[in-house]
Amino acid sequence: MRQYRTKILLFIFLGLLTAGSAHVVDRYEDCGPELLKDPGFNQHDGSWKVNQSGSGRVEIADGMVALYSADAGQSVRVSQTVYPHPKNRLK
Repeated sequence: MRQYRTKILLFIFLGLLTAGSAHVVDRYEDCGPELLKDPGFNQHDGSWKVNQSGSGRVEIADGMVALYSADAGQSVRVSQTVYPHPKNRLK
């Protein structure tokens, strides 16, 4: 009988802890492509950084990016700096 009472009290405690944490923890915010400037590669406004080695190249056409490299030891990279949402910045 004592075993069941312990399980019931644990269940109630975890339920209250879960309900309480829902009010303390901020809800999830979408953080996908809307954080990127020009996510479709359409404007070519310089927000994307292209790093390519001697034998590599980057082709951007119709919103698609193709990375080519003839040498496996060399890298080709396209990146963009993403800044945190103003609400989530540390004060």
